[in-house]
Amino acid sequence: MLEELIIAGGATVVGAMATEGWQVARDGVVRLFRRGGASEEEEASQVRGQLDRGAARVARAGDTDEARARLAPLWQDEFGDLLRRHPEAAEELRELIGEISAALTADQRDRVAADIRGQVQHVTTHDNSSAYVSQGGDVHVYHRDER
Repeated sequence: MLEELIIAGGATVVGAMATEGWQVARDGVVRLFRRGGASEEEEASQVRGQLDRGAARVARAGDTDEARARLAPLWQDEFGDLLRRHPEAAEELRELIGEISAALTADQRDRVAADIRGQVQHVTTHDNSSAYVSQGGDVHVYHRDER
């Protein structure tokens, strides 16, 4: 369950980059990382810079979906680290995901939901056949030989 929250957090934050919901996402993530104390304040400042660099990268990308896909694992790692140090922040992350989602358009929410679900391909071969599948830019070859 925690892993799903981390995945949803990463996908939702990067999904908001270069959208009308960005400020809500940015402010919420910084607030989440500002847990109190000098070291957390410094961390929040670093997170703010990291968020701004990521948003700028998405804004200037020719393919914003690809740019977001590259950034999502980074934010999943950040949220995972945060929740290991501060398990009580899980509910705040859930609430933040809801706030960000509310600030997105329906199309943007649908894109984020698809990123959270991921892409699944089912390939079945029969008899003496081969299947050539491209997923995520990688080509996978499946062969079934029933001799």
